[in-house]
Amino acid sequence: MKHHGRRHRLYLYVLVFAFLISPITAGAALYKWVDDKGVFHMSDTPPDPATAEKYTIEKSESDESEPAPVEEAKEAKSARHEVVVYVTPTCPYCRQAKEFLSQKGVFYAEKDVSADPAARDEMVALTGRDAVPVIVIDGEPIVGFNGQKIEEKLGFGRK
Repeated sequence: MKHHGRRHRLYLYVLVFAFLISPITAGAALYKWVDDKGVFHMSDTPPDPATAEKYTIEKSESDESEPAPVEEAKEAKSARHEVVVYVTPTCPYCRQAKEFLSQKGVFYAEKDVSADPAARDEMVALTGRDAVPVIVIDGEPIVGFNGQKIEEKLGFGRK
């Protein structure tokens, strides 16, 4: 009988562990793409625009929005930009900025200034302000989410 008690306890521990980590993975994004050799990939990190022909992002959040296909990475190949987004987890404008960049097929580095004091110091040094989001495109900061300014800096709309 003791053996059965251990097995049930083990199942309970596994169930509790799975329940506890589910919020961690709930906000994750899944990237799917085909590389230039025709090989299909799936990852939680964005593909390299130099090798990805086209990709989509599927968010596993509980929002009802459909995963939007991202613009072809071939466009990004011709004009690569270094993009860094300074955010906090609770900022709605930060989420909008990140979604906007993802929908445009822009690869960016994300820095959480609430969890990383060095990132916060970098952001304040760049802008002189302690406000998020800050989108830095090729070294030039944009304070706040402004889709039009972001598109202008990235050269979208000019064909």
